[in-house]
Amino acid sequence: MRTAHAVTVAAAQPQPAASYRLRPVWLVSAVASGVALVVTELYGLAIRLGGVPMAAAGFGQAKAGPVTAGSFAMGVLTCALWGTALAVLIARYAPGRPASTCSPQSP
Repeated sequence: MRTAHAVTVAAAQPQPAASYRLRPVWLVSAVASGVALVVTELYGLAIRLGGVPMAAAGFGQAKAGPVTAGSFAMGVLTCALWGTALAVLIARYAPGRPASTCSPQSP
């Protein structure tokens, strides 16, 4: 005769990977900005090699000027600067556990 045994499995708590480390916000932003810069410059190069004319005018200008290789880089760096500043401020002043600061909504 066989006897059945019940096996209880404890709920596993999620554990971070051993190689998981927090990096400074500015460092992650700098790496991401560098990747974005390379990708947008390659995109601009492909467009130019494809023979697509690129020109843009500033606000209030009547005539468009050529979009140069540095134009994409300047746009990416400007957005990266403001995005990094915002991310650093959020990382610095946001509560450690934002979910715990919110009260549950009543139905």
